[in-house]
Amino acid sequence: MNPLVQTFLLFGITLSAGSLAMAAVELRRIRTFISSWTFNVQAGPSWRSPSAKLTILSSPAGYAIFVYRNKNWVLEADLSNPGYEAVPPTIPGSYEGQVVKKESVLMTTL
Repeated sequence: MNPLVQTFLLFGITLSAGSLAMAAVELRRIRTFISSWTFNVQAGPSWRSPSAKLTILSSPAGYAIFVYRNKNWVLEADLSNPGYEAVPPTIPGSYEGQVVKKESVLMTTL
């Protein structure tokens, strides 16, 4: 192989290795910077707990939690307020196990 081609090949390989090393150092610096972030997360009561009705609901009607299972919406938790009822979502489920929080509707009397 021509010595000039070998020189350019060696230069290209060295430049590529140096660029990869610099990228690795920069990514490590970014990772340590992000890992130093602190988040102030306050966990409230579980939606299954009895006190959840008081803290989760911001609607006068309340909510219901539906899960998409076996091509149907299944009621997981009914957090409706008195006089309201849970109705399944009208949207089609996208995937098995999809969870939707749906606002309850006023009960109808027949």
